[in-house]
Amino acid sequence: MNKLKNLIFDVGMHKGEDTDFYLKKGFKVVGFEADPDLAKLCRERFKEEIKTDQLTIVEGAIIDIKNHKGSSDKIKFFKNKKNSVWGTVVEDWADRNTKLGSDSEVIEVSIIDFAESLKQFGIPYYLKIDIEGMDVICLNALLDHEKRPDYISIESEKVSFDNLLEEFRIFKELGYGSFQMINQSKISSFKEPG
Repeated sequence: MNKLKNLIFDVGMHKGEDTDFYLKKGFKVVGFEADPDLAKLCRERFKEEIKTDQLTIVEGAIIDIKNHKGSSDKIKFFKNKKNSVWGTVVEDWADRNTKLGSDSEVIEVSIIDFAESLKQFGIPYYLKIDIEGMDVICLNALLDHEKRPDYISIESEKVSFDNLLEEFRIFKELGYGSFQMINQSKISSFKEPG
C-alpha cells in the first residue's frame, strides 16, 4: 500500500478546525467524525471541498473491531451535552465527564473499521488522532502495514501511567523514535464558525 504525500487523516475532526487548516495548505483530507451533528456541520462547512474531492468525511465511531462483541453495525456513543469535544464510545470516559459536571446523551452511531479505512484511502502523510479514549485503536491498525505516516499526533493518555507506556510501546513497534509533547491549552484558540 502506498503512502500518499498529499493526504492527511483528521481522526476526530470535531467542527473542522484542523481540517480547515490542512485544506488551506492544499492537502487532501479524510476526516472522521462520530457525532452526527458535527459531521453534518462539517459537510455544510466544507461543501465545496467535498464537491472537488479535496475532503472526504467518514461518519461513525472508530472502535476495536477485533474485540467488538456486538452483532450490529452500530455502537453506543456518549454525546456530551456541554462539551462537544468529549463525545466518546468509552463508558468510563462518559462517567468521568459526568463527574466533571458534563452529562452525555446516549445515541447510536455507525461503526468504522479503521484498518479498512487505511486500505480504502491509503496511508496518510500525517495522521492526527483525537477520539476520546480510542486513539490507540488507530495506532494498532497501522501495525499491519509496512508503510507508516511520516507524522502522527495523538491526544496522549493523562490518567493511567500504564496506558501511557502502552502508547510509547506501540510507537516504538511502529518504528518511531522521537516525539514532541505540546500543551494544547497554550495554542491560540480557533474562532468557531458562526
